[in-house]
Amino acid sequence: MSSDWAITNTALESILSTLDGINANGIEARAISRPADSSMVSIVGSTGVINASGIIGKSLSSLEMMCGGLDINALVSSAESLANDPSVNKIVLNWNSPGGTVTGVPEAYDALVAVGRKKMLISYTDTMMASAAQWLASAAVSTYAAKSATVGSIGVYNLILDRTVELAQAGVRVDAIQAGKYKLLGAPFKALSSEERAMLQDRVDAIHKDFKSAVTRNRNVDAGAMEGQGLTGSQGLKAGIIDAIYPSLSSLLSRLG
Repeated sequence: MSSDWAITNTALESILSTLDGINANGIEARAISRPADSSMVSIVGSTGVINASGIIGKSLSSLEMMCGGLDINALVSSAESLANDPSVNKIVLNWNSPGGTVTGVPEAYDALVAVGRKKMLISYTDTMMASAAQWLASAAVSTYAAKSATVGSIGVYNLILDRTVELAQAGVRVDAIQAGKYKLLGAPFKALSSEERAMLQDRVDAIHKDFKSAVTRNRNVDAGAMEGQGLTGSQGLKAGIIDAIYPSLSSLLSRLG
């Protein structure tokens, strides 16, 4: 809540449902260590492949990664390592992600653009490359997808949980002592004022503008396809979001040689 998200609605609903289940059942989550980001990377011939899978976040904990997170720090680090590997001349970002939080995404996009200046950078998905994943994928000079994959979802939102009616019905009144006019913006025990709502709308509009600018850096994209809707690979091709259809990663790698 109160975070800027570039993620598909179904993915966020899944996260919230899982958290509700943990809270209701009293499940204790335990962090589990796992290998460093080397497991994301494989090299096929002279092409480095980075498997970018999961819900995007920045500086994720081992628990968050265990639960399906994709740490963009690890993603960028892997791409930069391949860019400095003399045996690699192309890098493919192989996406399977519904997006995630916006924090760190613009900076990671810029870092991937810099990688693309050193080595040919390509994005591909045969599953999902949506929201923040689409933002990052757009750093590549070429973007491909399977025709049944999901691409796009070029939009942003911020969720505010308003529990004022629930608290009132329960006979609960909250006294909040604050310093700073907007310090309690988004607090669940108070409704948003019209001024606060306008501030948040301006915020997500500005992020959406940056998102669209990133997507259109290398290609002409139909403006109507950048209003938050998910598209199939075939629809994404028509809209200009992707450049060609490949049914599988192996078929793309065969073409790249």
